[in-house]
Amino acid sequence: MGACEVYIPCFLKITMSERYSDNTKKKYKKILISYLRNNPNVTSIQIKRDTKIKIERIYQRGLGEAYEKAGLPLPKQLLRKNKKEQIQAVLECIKSNPGCTVTDIYNITSVWPAKVLGSIKEAYNLAKVEYPQCRNNMPSSVNSAIRKRAYAFEDTVIDMLKTNGKVTKYYRTKYGVADALVEVDEKRYIIEIKDYRSKNNITLSEIKQANRYIEGTKNCFHGIIITHPESKGKRSKVYIDGNEISIISYKEIYTGL
Repeated sequence: MGACEVYIPCFLKITMSERYSDNTKKKYKKILISYLRNNPNVTSIQIKRDTKIKIERIYQRGLGEAYEKAGLPLPKQLLRKNKKEQIQAVLECIKSNPGCTVTDIYNITSVWPAKVLGSIKEAYNLAKVEYPQCRNNMPSSVNSAIRKRAYAFEDTVIDMLKTNGKVTKYYRTKYGVADALVEVDEKRYIIEIKDYRSKNNITLSEIKQANRYIEGTKNCFHGIIITHPESKGKRSKVYIDGNEISIISYKEIYTGL
């Protein structure tokens, strides 16, 4: 892979691959390589979600080694970053994914928050995002159920969007990964999907993040934040720097973009 250096924390270099039998590893490697070639720039969490395979059990060096075996160039997030870049990656991840855990952040950015910022709470403070205090008193099974619910909602919305045009899931912009990009005729739409269930959850923070993704996408001037009806808030359309951002309920998708 040339001079590119993949950042792998030393405490992750363990022989987890021994947990799968040889036949299973062989089968899963074929699945992973095919998946990566069809979906370049995905993260470990996306691979696990779509294939149900834990990549660290197949390749000792994780996602970086998988890209090498697939004959693909390393995505930007796997290349070593200096400390300032690592901190920025963590903060952007939290802003884009409020409520994300340490594992979520690592799977998306390949950076451990504790290593560069001391703790996950400090990372949330610097990102100016409220730390989910309820997590300390919430059983892990509940957290897992919430995440599964969010993933299921995301998949449902993506399927609905496909009725409108071409959909690229987990679209990588210059400033981070959007949930999707939808192309309808000659228009391109950045899509952010929020499985919020409380009243008026969509705030200026989510709107600004969607605008950053629009700014990081060529020939794109539109964004859509999709959530549940009760979470839309009072604003249905916002304009920032000439970009149009709509806030809709998933029930409105079939009416057209």
